[in-house]
Amino acid sequence: MQSRCWVKLPDSRSRSTSRGLVGTFVVLFLAVLCCLSLLVILLQRISDVRSELAKVHKQLDAFNKRARINLADDSVEYERETEKLSENLKNNNNAKFQIKEQLTGLKEKNYEVRSISRKRRDIRSCEKQLSFLQLIPNAQRSVIQQDDSTFIPWIVASTRGEALEAVCNKIVVKESGYYAVYSQVLYYDNCMAMGHVVQRRKANVVGNERRITTLFRCIQNMPNNTASNTCFTAGIVKLDQEDELELLLPSRPNANISMEKDSTFFGAIQLV
Repeated sequence: MQSRCWVKLPDSRSRSTSRGLVGTFVVLFLAVLCCLSLLVILLQRISDVRSELAKVHKQLDAFNKRARINLADDSVEYERETEKLSENLKNNNNAKFQIKEQLTGLKEKNYEVRSISRKRRDIRSCEKQLSFLQLIPNAQRSVIQQDDSTFIPWIVASTRGEALEAVCNKIVVKESGYYAVYSQVLYYDNCMAMGHVVQRRKANVVGNERRITTLFRCIQNMPNNTASNTCFTAGIVKLDQEDELELLLPSRPNANISMEKDSTFFGAIQLV
């Protein structure tokens, strides 16, 4: 019984060992197959990546070519634009220079015109504006009787300036100087002679001077057939400020005279 058991034990061990070897070879074979399949997959992926990289390189080359062309075009366009800008700047500079020249010319002309106008204004300012005053009879009123003299009521016919003024039927001098004084009266009286005087009433009297003096006197004979005649007088006299001029018919009460402005008048003109 012991010998039988010792002979059967080696057979069972050999079988189990052969079975283990077969399993190991199967596992190794499967592992090799997995590795090969993985290697095939990796190679396929590598080829795909290479093809993708080639496409990318082609696209990059095309892009670079286009970029170079665009840069060349842009550089040419930039040069054209810079040339245009430089030409425009030159034209603008020339236009500005011309405008400056025109402005300087206009300024010079304006200065000349201003200087001429200033000179004219200076000349005009230097020229004194002379005054005048002319009185005509007031036809709405009758002659004024005072003692044995006759006075004519006056109104202003024309005037300019401020050197002469009509006040209380007299001509008042507001600026000292030389004046041309004139007067005319048309008489209708039957007397043998008619006439009038122009008196000056001085504003300032020195020493024994008379305040009232006669400047001009006019006497005219009246014709026998027609009682109508004109008496005119005029002269130049130096007058002081606030002097008064007055026309009267002395020793002729109720004198018959013309009250028309073209035949009877009284006035003064400033000379200097």
